Amino acid sequence: MKNREEAIGYCLRLGNTYEDYPFRDKNWTLMRHIDSKKVFAWIFEKDGLIWINVKCEPGFLDYWRQIYNSVVPAFHLNKPLEFDNS
Repeated sequence: MKNREEAIGYCLRLGNTYEDYPFRDKNWTLMRHIDSKKVFAWIFEKDGLIWINVKCEPGFLDYWRQIYNSVVPAFHLNKPLEFDNS
């Protein structure tokens, strides 16, 4: 995707989604599910490129990273699961 509008349009075509701008920094567009209001994509511009952070099931992370060089960890979303061993 070459620009923000393409990324937003793609997400909207998934159905039952909407775009949101909850931050003062208008560089960030969040895509949410209509029913749950949960965010599934963060769209922003950095270094002249459009970046999209998306939620993914942990089991698919390695798969996508092996296929596409452009799939990289998002620092604020890339947290390991913590387990309570008590």
